[in-house]
Amino acid sequence: MDELKPNQTKDDDKHWKLGVYNNPEDPRVWVPKRYGGGYTLNTGSRNGRRFFYGTLIAVGIILVAVVLMFLLPLFNPFKLSIGTDTVTIQSPIYATGFPLSGIREVKLVDTLPGGTRTNGISTGQYDLGNFTLNGYGKSKMYVYDADKPFLVITLDNLTVFYNSKNPEQTQLIYSQLLQYLK
Repeated sequence: MDELKPNQTKDDDKHWKLGVYNNPEDPRVWVPKRYGGGYTLNTGSRNGRRFFYGTLIAVGIILVAVVLMFLLPLFNPFKLSIGTDTVTIQSPIYATGFPLSGIREVKLVDTLPGGTRTNGISTGQYDLGNFTLNGYGKSKMYVYDADKPFLVITLDNLTVFYNSKNPEQTQLIYSQLLQYLK
């Protein structure tokens, strides 16, 4: 650490405002705290300001990303597509796909089972991601909680729950998947 110049004092009241050390004449980035142990940032030094504002910017970016992650499913609905050999579910995050030949059962239900989210998002409006659900085990959910019914697609080692914001669309997908099982 750089040392203070002989005419500088580390505990001058004018350099401490609201518990923050700001001394442009002190080249140190980290200085001993005024009270207690440890160090605090010198926001008066060039590198101290860079660290301080860089941290604020990084936290801001992370907060915006998290907020967008929760809002994207509300504005970009989940979409299930049936191809010639595969089923694909698109969502802003946690997209998935599986072969039509891997489907063991398809049914419609009006209630969702309880369980635990293992990775994903669960809000009061939708559930998206990986879950462990009572009676189903390892599952993926792409559901809007208020928009019944829910499509349950059972695969060998996974159950997929899906619905559209439009119940008629969910019914149509159910009918199409049943045709492939015959």
